[in-house]
Amino acid sequence: MPNPRRQRGTAIFPGSIRVGRLLATALLYIALPAAAETITGTVVDGNDSTPVPDAEVAFFVSENDQVTEIVRKTTDAEGRFSFSGPFLTPDLTFVLVALHHGIPYPSSELRADGQTEIILEVFEPSNDAGNLHIPSHAIIIGGSGGHTIEVSHFVQIDNRGLQTYVGSGSGNDRRVAEFALPAGLFNLSGSLGAAGDRFFDNRPLPPGLTQISFTFQLDPGDLDDGYLHRAVYGTDALELYVQPDLSGTGSFEDLGTTDLHGVEYRHLRAAGLQAGQQMIVPLELPPEVGWTLKWVALAATFALGALTFAVRPTGGHDRPPVGDRPSELDTTAGAQQYRILLQQVADLDDGHV
Repeated sequence: MPNPRRQRGTAIFPGSIRVGRLLATALLYIALPAAAETITGTVVDGNDSTPVPDAEVAFFVSENDQVTEIVRKTTDAEGRFSFSGPFLTPDLTFVLVALHHGIPYPSSELRADGQTEIILEVFEPSNDAGNLHIPSHAIIIGGSGGHTIEVSHFVQIDNRGLQTYVGSGSGNDRRVAEFALPAGLFNLSGSLGAAGDRFFDNRPLPPGLTQISFTFQLDPGDLDDGYLHRAVYGTDALELYVQPDLSGTGSFEDLGTTDLHGVEYRHLRAAGLQAGQQMIVPLELPPEVGWTLKWVALAATFALGALTFAVRPTGGHDRPPVGDRPSELDTTAGAQQYRILLQQVADLDDGHV
């Protein structure tokens, strides 16, 4: 029996943000042996757990800050796959990527001696954005010195449907989650791309929660009366952390000041935004913007859910929540390798649509 809605996390953002989840989930069984001579698993439909035959599964390893695909297999009639060979050393870390209808579903980063059976969940694709909703959207408005304002977005998108929303296009040019951003922005980071005056994240959105984060910079002279935010999707809570002085709070609830890693911000909140609704943050900008936005520290604070995997007994139903980063057990180098992998995964669907 399909289980259309499952709880996948708890709140760690101010407001009602829940922990994000990865495009694919690895449900792992505890392994007693010190090393795995064979890595086995099954690709299943994420809604009813039925096996998915003829799905490709790619085996990636990271070495010397490079991520390389070692081998690729196709699942059998029962959705099964296996990998074996001398490369499966006990301390090997790897990532599996299932390809279903051209859409990549990567696992979290795994160890060869950490499990004996892996289950990768995939979903049918959809172009219907009607099931997309934002439980919480946090925006930090600060500065990077001189006359530049830096804006950081941390977004949770909830796909309430039973299919993966894939948008249009493919690879790095895929247009999935849409964002309305100010004109004149520069130094845009993250996985967003511009299409005219619109901006799109390129990662497909499977059922459940996905975390998206990005930053950009603005010239204060382009802001006019303040920072304008337009909600493309319905948003339960919009949280703003503002370092410039405010000329007023507009339609926002003023929650006072808060300290984020030694920097004081004014905290504003708006609830229940409708799709297309616009709100302006009335800023009072001095001639020189001299704030320092501690992006690295704030990213660590606001990142939702590390790339973790759950160790569960047979028959577990909850998919473990996963975000944009590797497991907390991973090193900084490992985190960089995983980001390299995700960049490569974005290109995988180009040749498998």
